[in-house]
Amino acid sequence: MHVRPDERYWDSFLSNCAQFLADEGIVPYWRVQQDAECLWDEPHFHYTPIPPSATALSGYFQCSRYFAAVAPHIRALFRPADTVHAAMLHRHAALLRPHIAAIHVRRGDYVQLPMHGILDVPWYLRAARVLLDEAPHIESFAVFSDDPGWCQTNLAALAELRPLKVVAEPDAAVALHLLSQFEFYVLSNSTFSWWGAWLGHPAAMV
Repeated sequence: MHVRPDERYWDSFLSNCAQFLADEGIVPYWRVQQDAECLWDEPHFHYTPIPPSATALSGYFQCSRYFAAVAPHIRALFRPADTVHAAMLHRHAALLRPHIAAIHVRRGDYVQLPMHGILDVPWYLRAARVLLDEAPHIESFAVFSDDPGWCQTNLAALAELRPLKVVAEPDAAVALHLLSQFEFYVLSNSTFSWWGAWLGHPAAMV
């Protein structure tokens, strides 16, 4: 694993992974040796079996089939620091009850990087309706975003389906931990969104 100890989530989520870190000097060598049998670059975002000869992996690996067999172990490794958990309980206890669906809206740098694509308001409305068709007992929505002001202004139509609360949490680690607490999700095309849902309940409806 190539993660620097000064990464944003090191103290809150990643420090338990220290035993798996790659040597800083090895990673550039692997990258130069593109034809080396040991290096395998993930070709796309959906699942592709990893060759048995690969000992160095490069990619996002956001298909859970890659690590389904060790999912409980990974969730334990990524258990947040006690301070993160305490902050979540202190600031967001009202959201920690059943029948609330989390909706994640990614904007931030995506607004300036069209290659990623921004999901529009009609998409979120359609997704919310699909979720409510499957789980009509959902009572309200909790909206997570790196642009809560935009959500407050532009997602009023969602409030016509269910009561809505925009979560204004400045600490990304606390927000990620809170996001993992729900049973129902509408996700954006975002790694933050994906990990928030995956780290939560294995039987969550997405």
